[in-house]
Amino acid sequence: MASLGTEVIPEQHPEPLSEPRRDLTMLIIHVRAVIKPESREAFLAAARDVIARTRQEPGSLSYSCYQDITAPNVFIFYEEWRT
Repeated sequence: MASLGTEVIPEQHPEPLSEPRRDLTMLIIHVRAVIKPESREAFLAAARDVIARTRQEPGSLSYSCYQDITAPNVFIFYEEWRT
């Protein structure tokens, strides 16, 4: 897979922990989505809404969407969740 381009939907990082926690575990979700060219704008609008709401969910540490720099209709979602 080619390198990813600029983040499509900017991440808002939570405040860092003051001290490392060894007892925390994390779930990471990595999804590749291929979108039909005619659905691209509707997809981006829906993704912005879903990502904004998901970032407010308890346990959500990070949720980002990136566009592949060589394929404008390929997107990567990357999520981090506290378990």
